[in-house]
Amino acid sequence: MGRWLQDVFDVPLVIQLTDDEKFLFKTNLTIDNVKKFSRENAKDIIAVGFDMSKTFIFSDLDYVGQAFYHNVVKIARGITISQSKATFGFKNEYPPQPHPLWDTHHLSDVTHFHLSRC
Repeated sequence: MGRWLQDVFDVPLVIQLTDDEKFLFKTNLTIDNVKKFSRENAKDIIAVGFDMSKTFIFSDLDYVGQAFYHNVVKIARGITISQSKATFGFKNEYPPQPHPLWDTHHLSDVTHFHLSRC
């Protein structure tokens, strides 16, 4: 379907490889495993025959934040929602309320600004 749309409408195509989700939900896989799977998936996608000058394929682990993001997903896999709520003081509130120790009075100055034309 994506190739057909690209051919008929002559439009760019963006393909996201969600290797971070695979890493988070398949606990037996390593970062290197899922990156290898993403490369293989990208090869399969390229073989479909997309116009590569109008196709952008990216991996979340490589494009979003590289080594820093690798650490983020490793930590995310290792802690539960309850642990993160306890650590950061989150409660089941909507909209989220700031922590009482966070000083937010200075934000009122930022929100009352005027745009002027340069």
